[in-house]
Amino acid sequence: MSFNYTIKETIGIISRKLNGETLELKIIRYGHYEKFDLRRWSDNVMYKGITLNMDELKTLKTLLNQYLTNDNTSLNDSETFINYSKSNNKKE
Repeated sequence: MSFNYTIKETIGIISRKLNGETLELKIIRYGHYEKFDLRRWSDNVMYKGITLNMDELKTLKTLLNQYLTNDNTSLNDSETFINYSKSNNKKE
């Protein structure tokens, strides 16, 4: 399956593996829509990732800021993150 996209801007590289693969945040145009795109890239080949519109990106930023402000920085404690997410989800 192929589809057309245009990379409008590379916002930044989040991480880089020894094999050259990168995790990048970009703005990509898919058809008529521009989205924030977070995924792994290798030699201009895109791998699975996620796309977010502006509202979704702002919500993610707010959630991450709240999470990090509360000193929940242990990535090994996934239960803390799950409980935090559920307790702060206003839609539930």
